[in-house]
Amino acid sequence: MAGRLVKRFSWISQSVYPADPMRHRYAFHGRHLATSKNAESILPVPLRRGRLTRVTRNRVTDPCRWTRQRSGKDRTQMIQRVCRHGMARLAGALVMAAAVAGCVERKLTIITQPPGATVRLNDEEIGTSPVTVNFNWYGDYRVQCIKPGYEILNTHRLLEAPPHDAFPLDFFYGVLWPETIVDEYEWTFELTPYQPPDRDDLIQQAQAMKGKALRDLKSPMPDDSALIDAADPTGDTR
Repeated sequence: MAGRLVKRFSWISQSVYPADPMRHRYAFHGRHLATSKNAESILPVPLRRGRLTRVTRNRVTDPCRWTRQRSGKDRTQMIQRVCRHGMARLAGALVMAAAVAGCVERKLTIITQPPGATVRLNDEEIGTSPVTVNFNWYGDYRVQCIKPGYEILNTHRLLEAPPHDAFPLDFFYGVLWPETIVDEYEWTFELTPYQPPDRDDLIQQAQAMKGKALRDLKSPMPDDSALIDAADPTGDTR
């Protein structure tokens, strides 16, 4: 039994320097200690999160001082970890800045006199007047207002961008400005009541169209030979 124990723990007697109590303490904790030929002891010890480093002591120059050194791989991993955490913090800061930063809101209100007309903006129905919509782009807009008993209004209006919404100030006010800027515009349209056409005017228009159609029918039609000559001036019918 004693022989087995000696054989099993023989590495302690081979690697532990008896005069060094610090090495002896680490040996009892099951750490394998190796003594290099250049009189420098190397001891692997655990760091935080399970990382290993080297504890070295030069017994010739400084026999009582132990120094903690990192290998090249540990340095690379540490730099990568710092960069990764730094990028994560930078991304979080940018997200927070974007969340608390202001923006630009653009609103357009269309009013008709009288109200209650169906409003179409660029051929898209947006509601019944008075109506307010949000928009993103400036420029020329087509407007159509429809209300029973009134003439259909077809027109267009131009929305011009303010100075703070033009390049390069738009980026500053849209992203970096801490407050929200609201640009509101209002258009008002007058609707004309529908008036049915006069009966006599309709009869006159119908008679004029009838006379034009009769004149077109009485005009001589070109014969086939004239059509052939117009198609082939040489007269070759082959």
